[in-house]
Amino acid sequence: MDMRQAKPRELPLITLIYKRAVDDMLSRKIYQWDQIYPNPRFLKKSMEKGELYVFTHKQEVVGAVVLNSEQSEEWALVPWQYSAPVLVIHALVLDPSVQGQGLGSQALDWIERFASENNYLSIRLDLFPENKAAQQLYAHHGYELRGEVAFDIKPPGHQVYHCLEKRI
Repeated sequence: MDMRQAKPRELPLITLIYKRAVDDMLSRKIYQWDQIYPNPRFLKKSMEKGELYVFTHKQEVVGAVVLNSEQSEEWALVPWQYSAPVLVIHALVLDPSVQGQGLGSQALDWIERFASENNYLSIRLDLFPENKAAQQLYAHHGYELRGEVAFDIKPPGHQVYHCLEKRI
């Protein structure tokens, strides 16, 4: 698998992959994402800023991620272990049709190489704790729990997210 910056002509496909992933998660009662986030406007803005990347497998776009240093204001009280520069993973997605094939692990390997090559000290993200597959993926790659945050825009009972960090 490879990763590269998204191209404008790929935005409809990327948006569709996110929709499929949201629909799949919601069908399994995983309320990590919804119609509010990640939405097409967020994806388009991220692409315009050069922060939207796609994952390709067998020359097909199978996933995407937004990479930057923007941290949620809710993260301010999290006891992070490492200081800047920090790479933040936003909205890492693989099409449900290719999940379970080890591509998530390959995606994280690529992101970690990207972070290292661009002199980031650590990688941070937040994660909905009911997304067990994602929990396992990040734990397997050595990401450590640093704290929890609550997002009030989420449905009651689904507002708490885990904040993870890994030194590069």
